[in-house]
Amino acid sequence: KHDPWGEPGFTHCEGYWYDDTHVAGFSQIHIHGTGAPDYGSLLVQPSLGMDDSKVTEVGYMLPLDHALEENHPGYYRIAFASTGILAELTATTRVAVHRYTFPETDDAVILVDPSHVIASCDVDDTDISIDVEAGVIEGYLHTGCSLSGRFGGYPLYFHARFRALPSAGGVWQDDLLVDDAVTASGPETGGWFRFDATPDAPIELLVGISFVDLANARKAVDDEVGEKSFDEVRKLAEGAWVAAFNRARVEFSEDTPEAVVIQYYTSLYHSMLMPSIWSDADGRYLAFDDAVHQTSKFTYYTDFSMWDTYRTPHPLLFLLFPERSSDMLRSLLDMGSFEGCLPIWVLANGDSGSMIGRPASIIVADGWLHGIEVGDKDLMYTELLQSHAIPVDGADVLECSAEDGMHTYLEYGYHPYDLEDGSVSKTMEIAWADYCVARVAESLGHPEVAKELYARSLYPYNLYNAEKGFFMAKDSLGEWHPKLDPTFWESYYTEGNAWQYLWLMPHDPGGLVAALGGLETFLARLNEYFDETAAWDNPLTPPKHHFQGNEPDIHAPFMYSAVGSPSSSAKWSWWLMDKEYYVDPEGLAGNDDAGTLAAWYVFATLGFYPIPCTGRYLLGAPRVKEAWVSTLGKTLHMVVENASETRPYIESVTWDGIAVTVPWFTIEQLQQGGEVVFVMSEEPTDFGTDVALEPLAESIK
Repeated sequence: KHDPWGEPGFTHCEGYWYDDTHVAGFSQIHIHGTGAPDYGSLLVQPSLGMDDSKVTEVGYMLPLDHALEENHPGYYRIAFASTGILAELTATTRVAVHRYTFPETDDAVILVDPSHVIASCDVDDTDISIDVEAGVIEGYLHTGCSLSGRFGGYPLYFHARFRALPSAGGVWQDDLLVDDAVTASGPETGGWFRFDATPDAPIELLVGISFVDLANARKAVDDEVGEKSFDEVRKLAEGAWVAAFNRARVEFSEDTPEAVVIQYYTSLYHSMLMPSIWSDADGRYLAFDDAVHQTSKFTYYTDFSMWDTYRTPHPLLFLLFPERSSDMLRSLLDMGSFEGCLPIWVLANGDSGSMIGRPASIIVADGWLHGIEVGDKDLMYTELLQSHAIPVDGADVLECSAEDGMHTYLEYGYHPYDLEDGSVSKTMEIAWADYCVARVAESLGHPEVAKELYARSLYPYNLYNAEKGFFMAKDSLGEWHPKLDPTFWESYYTEGNAWQYLWLMPHDPGGLVAALGGLETFLARLNEYFDETAAWDNPLTPPKHHFQGNEPDIHAPFMYSAVGSPSSSAKWSWWLMDKEYYVDPEGLAGNDDAGTLAAWYVFATLGFYPIPCTGRYLLGAPRVKEAWVSTLGKTLHMVVENASETRPYIESVTWDGIAVTVPWFTIEQLQQGGEVVFVMSEEPTDFGTDVALEPLAESIK
């Protein structure tokens, strides 16, 4: 079922869509919340009986009843009433552990389909073998999808081992069962096993995977599971999630709606689902050059949806998991070492190149500014410069730096719309990344490079049309585009409109205030922006003003605090939490995009929000009574006096007894940890209103 959204690829980007009526099976790897389908590899499905009809998805799918489904971190289960089969899943890092409980039968069957795909994917090769006496199926598949197909796809090696011995088994090839065969190869293959089953003897299946070789897939099963039972693995998995959640543990006031509590922990969970560990336990990993590399210094990660995740998930991971974040940054630098530039949108062992700007520059720079260890800071600096078309040690500018028209951007001081699609958005995204690299250059003692990059970070003002009051497209002759509907997704914006991109200068709030004509005008327009959003009542189309369902403007409610009006940040962030997030299968305003919308909710609940590379976390208002948050290896203890749903405004803040007067926290404060006490108010206050607004241009003269 694909209505109302039509294309199955859009509704099944991760394989699961709540409105589906049937379950095709359980695949071993997934991405989370993206706008393009990928992964969904290596399907396992239980069945009663085996015949030629069950070698295809249509033949082996089972009816889905959500009333018989249970899902929480570390564990999933579903009962299939039509067959009496109960399916349960848990996992370690590299091993999926399945448990299937059948009614009493001598015809319990479990199928393993390496050629299964989700929409927009294609398996071009598999090679499998079975050992019925040992209860093993193992092999290899090669596949590519909407993202991974752009760089040739990826291999997956697997070793699947049953704990109960089957009574029979076989393979199929090209949609036909093959008698007496124990191997199969090609794009359409699969294996099946039959068991004598009873309800009190569930069948457990361990599926180890590797992207390096089959030996490591086998080893993963032995090392990560071994003799542990399903319940023991489940307990470990659930314990790992609880430990992760405890890094941002909160208590809510008595009048907090239950939906807020559920949404907070759900969002915290979703914010931790990507990036993914890619390397094997021995440190080997398939790299961007399609060769196997070895590392002993870090765990190699992949699955970086960076145009989305630089905004909220990575800043959250920097705080909560600095050690894992270090591995992620080192992984990005490793990827950048092959061509000299950092990647754009990483999946598996390649760069899909999806979306715009230089998001990896923002992530790497912001992480380093947080104090996250990157390994070789000289390598980091070199790759940042090369990604931004700055020659290093007299070398030529690298070809890879031309991505997204960077060289045209440098020639004109903006992207001309007659030379580059999405010209305004690309100009603004690259400018923010330029600012981030400037911060690194300045910190490393390269003032001239920093000055050049700071100046480049102001290029979007070359596209600010003061008469129209928006950032607008120019051509290569410097002439304005003849058309501007600020509520329409014009071709010179990427996934947004003029209203939504008006606020994408968070690294220079003082300059944006000046460009808009002063603080009074800035606040009036920001008020208009959110007032119009609140008045929007068409749920079938995206709002024409603030769109919480996509990334370009999700920081906008906190721009109030950037200019000294934190009460409005509190008002609108709380409003968005209630309006755009709810406990429902369609409980988000758009794609979560690898946890981006989820991490936004976590920050909004805690009351401070990241603006990457500025060193600031802008204040909204904490919606908790108390919190214990791991911050860069320290603990931030938040106490909210008189916390209540009726008191959403900050009256005062102290950090270890010292008054905080500005409406933001700094990285330096978070690095120290300590106790922060908020006093809340029913009405807006003058807290944080005394803010100096110096345009960035003034400080770099």
